[in-house]
Amino acid sequence: MAFAPNQLETAEVLSRMTGMKTIEKATFHFSGSRISPIMDHINAAVDHVARALMTPDEVLRLRPPRKERDQNGERIVEAGDMLIFVSGTYPIYGRQILYFFDPVLAARAAIPRLENS
Repeated sequence: MAFAPNQLETAEVLSRMTGMKTIEKATFHFSGSRISPIMDHINAAVDHVARALMTPDEVLRLRPPRKERDQNGERIVEAGDMLIFVSGTYPIYGRQILYFFDPVLAARAAIPRLENS
């Protein structure tokens, strides 16, 4: 799992981890006299170009969790975005689960851990 990074190097690694996608890019070429109201010839072409699924800039702009300050310090009040990487599957763009807002997950988190003897 990856959350909003604050370093470009981390964003570049995450961008490479998301992979590439193919997009169509249209190009148009016009020829003819400049003073003519219509062009004599128009060429249109569609190219297939590889693009990062998420560029480093887009990774850096992942929405972080929203935090508020109170007398006890800083606390998260709204989930942020995250990327989930599971081996053998496509990356998943999702939202964080804030376990402390979910009664079942909060109860599980409150269970004491067993120490290894």
